[in-house]
Amino acid sequence: MGTDYWKGLVDWIKTVLMNEKMISPDDLDLFHVTDDPVEAATIIADFYKKHVMRTNF
Repeated sequence: MGTDYWKGLVDWIKTVLMNEKMISPDDLDLFHVTDDPVEAATIIADFYKKHVMRTNF
């Protein structure tokens, strides 16, 4: 949560890490930044619909 708060880090990831080929453009899809709590909840719910969590014991 907080696009303004995370902007500096996201810009650094996009410029430094991508330019130095430390990450691929697809890696940017590994995280989401939003200011909308409903959008955040939807992203989390969609993840757990696709990735069912099971105990390991």
